[in-house]
Amino acid sequence: MLGLGIFIFAFLAQSPAFGQIAIFIYAIAAFIWHISSRTTFTMAVMALGLVLFASIRSDVTLAGTFAIYAFLLLIVGTLTLWREVRSEI
Repeated sequence: MLGLGIFIFAFLAQSPAFGQIAIFIYAIAAFIWHISSRTTFTMAVMALGLVLFASIRSDVTLAGTFAIYAFLLLIVGTLTLWREVRSEI
């Protein structure tokens, strides 16, 4: 639910910087509240789907913005997965 809210908010803002700040805030929340890496990877897949949707609509700017979001979410997902694996050892 949080991920969907971030995507809707970023979509409405249409600002790459605003979306990047929202993802940074999500990353901090993911580490504080131990949000599963699966959630973050799911959001990254959603962002990739939005890249496809924007590409079909020929909106190159929006596709590039969501590609950046997907990349950042993959980084956050990798870091949270690393945290999960490290805590199991």
